[in-house]
Amino acid sequence: MIGHDGSSHYFAISNTGPPQGLTIQQPSKPQSARKEEKIMQFLRMMNSILESRIETRKRSLKFHIPIALPLSTRLRLFEDDASIVSLQDVWDHYCKERRMEPFDPITLQTERLRQLSAVKAGEEFDDKMAKMEIADEIAAKLCPDTILKRYLERTMPNQTSYWYLRKQITLHMAGFMFISYVLQVAKRNPSRIMLSRSKGSFFATDVLPNMPGPQDEPGRERPVISNDEPVPFRFTPNLQTYVTPIGIEGPLVSSLLAIARCLTEHP
Repeated sequence: MIGHDGSSHYFAISNTGPPQGLTIQQPSKPQSARKEEKIMQFLRMMNSILESRIETRKRSLKFHIPIALPLSTRLRLFEDDASIVSLQDVWDHYCKERRMEPFDPITLQTERLRQLSAVKAGEEFDDKMAKMEIADEIAAKLCPDTILKRYLERTMPNQTSYWYLRKQITLHMAGFMFISYVLQVAKRNPSRIMLSRSKGSFFATDVLPNMPGPQDEPGRERPVISNDEPVPFRFTPNLQTYVTPIGIEGPLVSSLLAIARCLTEHP
């Protein structure tokens, strides 16, 4: 699509799931598309507040909102770009290079839990400690914490571009974490988390508050925003390694504090 200023905009036909180039999807919950549009309008209002404060404007902090043009309750045009990849795409690329299946870590976890259940039959054992040991084994054998870092290093033409991309992704990641915590967004699967290798944007699809209703929790009359996941946002070892400890203690934390201070102290 050509804009009024002559700029080109590329779209993919999709539903409320992750962007799929020129494919039509049937959403499992068509009503969620309308809800996500309301969330996008809410984030645009928040961006106007962030732009009005010096502390956030000088850092270019804002919530990335992908362009979405609804055609109906079941169909919409969603912004698409060849440089946009999901964390799932990065993992699939790594598995293809290593000649392994993407579900090998899940298979290994299932086998280890089955072995522990057989050995500890009739005995009590710490399920959490067992899962932590299995996670460490998977990280050491199948899923190192440098996958994302090495993937983006190979896609950047030089170190200057790589440094700039990492800085932009870190700033956008702060907004993603803030929204995930405030709105209690659940199910942050790798296929729903996107990043742009050209603009450095870091965002997610299906940004919807987790609102368990009476059918999920009997006895509750009204739905309440809550997230039952053990962590408030996704910040896995691969993301931590890519941002680096200096980036975590510097731009990431300061950006999170700047966004929170701006929105809570706004008159």
